[in-house]
Amino acid sequence: MLNIIVLTNRDVPAHYALSLLLPAIESHKVHIFTSSKVGGTNNLPKELLELAQFESDLLQSPEFKHSPLHSAKLLDNINTPKGLEQLSAIKPDVILSIRFGKILREPVIKLPKFGVLNLHSGLLPEFKGVMATFWAMLNTEKASSLDSTFKPKDSLIGATIHSIDDASIDTGQIITRIPIELVSSKSYWWNVLNVYKQSIPELVKSIQTIECGRLLVGQPQTSAGNYFSYPTEESILAFHKKGFKLFEPSDIEFC
Repeated sequence: MLNIIVLTNRDVPAHYALSLLLPAIESHKVHIFTSSKVGGTNNLPKELLELAQFESDLLQSPEFKHSPLHSAKLLDNINTPKGLEQLSAIKPDVILSIRFGKILREPVIKLPKFGVLNLHSGLLPEFKGVMATFWAMLNTEKASSLDSTFKPKDSLIGATIHSIDDASIDTGQIITRIPIELVSSKSYWWNVLNVYKQSIPELVKSIQTIECGRLLVGQPQTSAGNYFSYPTEESILAFHKKGFKLFEPSDIEFC
């Protein structure tokens, strides 16, 4: 049995990822901590604020009353002595990061016996940073302009399991890349949920490898790649001009 710390965020994709992950690792001792948000969220475009409010309302609805996020501990101060003390007391074998909104510093990274794994909702090194699925959808027809081995006809969305080795963002050794087909008739939000549906089983395989006493073999990222921040109003307009939507209320049926 492993002592596993899961670091995640207080949003619906995190809830959905946990709903897939937790049953698969129920034989282990799991401790869940959350951040309150991801990155700087000042001056976000109106549609991103509306999406955030939509998710907040969903998490407070009766349908989500049993979400593991509600019993998780908030840990925005993860890199402080108090935060480090909370994690150290658990004696973690491995830390899993899924949508966690804080950058981990060296003392936290050094805590777990088998390291820190991040499930990034984008393909690395092509799509580092936040909202990788949005940027992949926007750039699907521009693959040749990215530092990438993809052909323009290929989908650019997907996920990457990588180690967190230092405080830099999305730069660790790649354990598994998981390309995922873009469903262009569906919204950004639907495709994000689908990324977790397809990638959580791969994360479980990594945990099983650790449980069996085998080393996870990672490969250094081959290039600096591309870092993306939150979309601007102009980026969202370009997204809509390609025929994409950010979200639709009916997408909740996915969960």
